[in-house]
Amino acid sequence: MWTAHPLRERPRRAMLAIAAVLVCGLMVATSFQNPLTGMLTGGGAMVVLLLSLNKFFLPSSFAIDDDGITAVWPLKRQCMAWTDLQGFAHDAEGGYLSKATRPSRWDAMLRGNGMHVLFGSHGETIARHIHRHMPSCRGASA
Repeated sequence: MWTAHPLRERPRRAMLAIAAVLVCGLMVATSFQNPLTGMLTGGGAMVVLLLSLNKFFLPSSFAIDDDGITAVWPLKRQCMAWTDLQGFAHDAEGGYLSKATRPSRWDAMLRGNGMHVLFGSHGETIARHIHRHMPSCRGASA
């Protein structure tokens, strides 16, 4: 089991993300003539941005066992069996486990068609572990 928290792991990106959320909120707030409406709408915009970026701002936990992989995100929990997974695209920071036999750039947008995995500081180790468990990756070099 491991935890990934990109906000803490990538301080430069964290500062940029926080600045972007604040700037967007200020831009929305100043676009209204009524200050109260502007503050409420700007604050609402910042909340929506923070919620949509919850996987970056809040820690997520992952667990791998012989049956599959489980992700506990800030706003949901997702479990996938190794037997359902067909592909694994990744880099040093994370990856995407896909159920599709023919991967597409749209896989991540289709609900239930895969899982994003954040590696935290354990990139290579986790990627190798996932490759060992996936039936479609066994025998392939990681």
